[in-house]
Amino acid sequence: MKKAKLVIVGGGFAGVKLAHDLSDDERFAITLISSRDYFCYYPSLYHGALGGLSRESIIPLQDIFGDTRVTVVHNRVTKLDKKSKKIFCRNNQSFEYDYLVLALGVSTNYFGIEGLDKYSYGIKSREEVKELNAHIKEKITSREKQEHNYLIVGGGPSGVELAGAMPGYIRHLSEQTGKKVDFSVTLVEAAGRVMPRSSKAMSRSVKRRLKNLGVKVMVNAHVQGEDASHLTINGQNIVSSCVVWTAGMAISTFYSENNFEMHNRRVAVNAYLEADDDIYVLGDNADTPYSGMAQTAMHDAKFVGQNLVRKIEDKDPRSYKAQKPICVTPVGPRWAALQYGKVEMYGILPWFLRHAATTRAHIELEPILQAARTITSGVRAGD
Repeated sequence: MKKAKLVIVGGGFAGVKLAHDLSDDERFAITLISSRDYFCYYPSLYHGALGGLSRESIIPLQDIFGDTRVTVVHNRVTKLDKKSKKIFCRNNQSFEYDYLVLALGVSTNYFGIEGLDKYSYGIKSREEVKELNAHIKEKITSREKQEHNYLIVGGGPSGVELAGAMPGYIRHLSEQTGKKVDFSVTLVEAAGRVMPRSSKAMSRSVKRRLKNLGVKVMVNAHVQGEDASHLTINGQNIVSSCVVWTAGMAISTFYSENNFEMHNRRVAVNAYLEADDDIYVLGDNADTPYSGMAQTAMHDAKFVGQNLVRKIEDKDPRSYKAQKPICVTPVGPRWAALQYGKVEMYGILPWFLRHAATTRAHIELEPILQAARTITSGVRAGD
């Protein structure tokens, strides 16, 4: 029996989940193309910037798929020929497909603000968190007298998590070096409240928690530029030791470069998550409800995997139904905020639920023994 050629582009939540789910199905010949040779578990990636073990957040794709039928290709896609059903990569590498799944993720968007691309730090890749960690250590351990003002831009979940964890890490470094450091951590948000997509009650609770941890909160604060030692906010230059940008994301330019139809600044898809015949778009780039969440990306992958199986079995595909994600945001040690529709919870129980969700995600994304090693490394890191 001829195998269906399934090409998956993107080694994030959606791409890895789909390849993992179908890896035992001999009816598919699966190729996973990723610009990175590792899977990045974003919810815990910032731990690497704060001295945590990276094993739980940076997992080599070879460790996940080494003993499976999935072929992993480390390359970057450049062009798509829909007519010949072929996708091209750098170095003239190309792949024919029967079914193509695009799960490319997002990139940092600085909104054209001068200096951010040169001077700010990020937490979206292994390289970024290593660079940020080295910078914080250098600042704390330096013998030179200097300001210790750490500014985190973006009051959404990523910025809130990082802000909640940073004071404890700086104190830990200070104790290790025996050097007393007077520092400040400030969370900067352009909207009128932190966690602006959550309820007002959750925003108030998270803000109160941050203040209890020693984090200053600035709202209605519009970043206008950055240089080597200052961040300009609302026309005022604020001295900064470090600026971490978590505020803006943009979808891959691959879609516009290859003439995909766009809607709401994402790729337009039909009821089966198809952007074109036999071309599926999943996760952050698809114009679906709750796009941008890891849970949504994994839900998309599960849905498309089941429909691909139905296709090769000559069954009618099922229509997509969005699944409302459970949003849990840790804020400092043993405390988190949870929102699911109108249900809200705060404290240690949501914190435990977040860890349970992390355990489940690794089990769904990795072979069971590999998942056990990953989860254990997170426990050792004090996650």
